[in-house]
Amino acid sequence: MRNPFQYGRELAPADLVDRQEEIATCVRTVQNRERLFLIGPRRYGKTSILKAASETLGKQGAIVFRYSTEAYPTIEMLVSRLVADATEKLAGGREKARKFFARLRPEVTFNVTERSWSATLGVSSGTPHEQTQLLVDGLAGVERLAAEASAPVGIMLDEFQHLIELGGRSAEGQLRSAVQQHASLGYIFAGSKTRMLIEMTTEASRPFYRLGERLFVGPVPRADFQGFLHHGFVRAGLKVGDGALDAVLDLAEEVTLPQYRPHQDIGVKDQSIIWHSASSRGQIGGFPCTRPSIRLRRPPTMRSSRPSLARQRAWLRVRPCGCVSAPECRSRASRRAA
Repeated sequence: MRNPFQYGRELAPADLVDRQEEIATCVRTVQNRERLFLIGPRRYGKTSILKAASETLGKQGAIVFRYSTEAYPTIEMLVSRLVADATEKLAGGREKARKFFARLRPEVTFNVTERSWSATLGVSSGTPHEQTQLLVDGLAGVERLAAEASAPVGIMLDEFQHLIELGGRSAEGQLRSAVQQHASLGYIFAGSKTRMLIEMTTEASRPFYRLGERLFVGPVPRADFQGFLHHGFVRAGLKVGDGALDAVLDLAEEVTLPQYRPHQDIGVKDQSIIWHSASSRGQIGGFPCTRPSIRLRRPPTMRSSRPSLARQRAWLRVRPCGCVSAPECRSRASRRAA
């Protein structure tokens, strides 16, 4: 049977659960040439949100440059890619690219076979400060090109904190001084190192303080995710047994990620969904001392009152049975057996 769910890749907009507001905010940010910090732990769907927003903007005629910064070992490699993409989407040729990116002295070439642009930079960049300056000059070139474009132009930098780590603490000031002057570009900075990004954007002594709006990507509400799982199973021609969806979410300890892979924790028998777990000993919840009537002790996350990131971090992470640790779980199970 083909797995009805996808995991470990960028999702299509139709596969996202409860992310419409986040996508709409990203789209609006680019359209209005604003700045947005998209903050949330890994596997909460930030990359898929950016992909969906980018596709939506593309259909509306906007031009979007979207990059996962962790895919580039050096800032120079990222800037080279940016220059090549800007040549294709905005400049329309190497002569105009050389003019607008003059400080980088780029050598831009077009591969006829692959029909793609590439660029190499003609300036040295040995120190982290010099590497960051390449990015500053590259963004400035895109800004000048965007000023001549009739459509909105946006830059999305996924795992943005990676650039700060490569460029050093001074990179914050260098990038802030550049970005705040750009009136023709919309910026979205996404990152999974939540503490680092929160400090970067909330401490008055940091350069990115109040540079733009902050949007926290939290867990998917349980009810929304149950509906998504049920639809996926039914679409695959499977019947969902009573309590199966609750069991899946309980074992996941309410960490209902948009790319959660439920087929690892359920089995298929006679075209029906049944619950199984190697450690559950036949009980719902997946831990030795879990009783079927016990639910995870965590405040509900409703769409109308999604908890703040600070409150989420303050909650005690417990197992579905209420135990904080594996030893406590085994100890309680032993006492009950006795």
